[in-house]
Amino acid sequence: MKEEERTQFTRELKIITPRLLIREFKMDDVDSYFQVFSDPDVVRYVPWRPHASIQETSRFISRIIADRNRQPRTNYEFAIELRSESRLIGYTILQVNFKNRSAERGIFLRKSEWNKGLATEAQSAILGFGFKRLGLHRIWATCYPNNSSSIRVIEKTGMKYEGLLRENVLDPKNQIYESSLLFSILKDEWEELENKNTTNNY
Repeated sequence: MKEEERTQFTRELKIITPRLLIREFKMDDVDSYFQVFSDPDVVRYVPWRPHASIQETSRFISRIIADRNRQPRTNYEFAIELRSESRLIGYTILQVNFKNRSAERGIFLRKSEWNKGLATEAQSAILGFGFKRLGLHRIWATCYPNNSSSIRVIEKTGMKYEGLLRENVLDPKNQIYESSLLFSILKDEWEELENKNTTNNY
């Protein structure tokens, strides 16, 4: 594998993949981020309402910036930028429980960037960040059972299905309790996949 094709981790908490820059948020991102999170399709399968105003997005990013200065830091929320255009296209998060060395991960992408493999690329990089940089043992994810696109991304990154969480989330968009599928991957499973991928690229 060529060096430019490897995922790179930097001291400034930037993750560089072949097509993406996954970095800390800044207040200059408000306008771009609002375009992502004001789209009802982007939040259709999550218990969030679309952002209704630029002020709501500004408060959201202000909270993200404040959270990253807390010690210990448990929320790793990053902007996803398309490197070729220096354009913000999404958001990803690791919510960490350091006591158990585990984390939940999530991702949202601008609709125009769906079905390009970018979600898989970003989430593979986030798994690497969690296991290599943060020393985690387990990373897990949930999604609604009818969110077939998220299920594909989750499975492509090597996560295994664990079970159904019955009506565990109250979705504020419709005030309906939704069930969730639970997936996870352990560090040794991730390392085995990484070793296979490295071998296949030589």
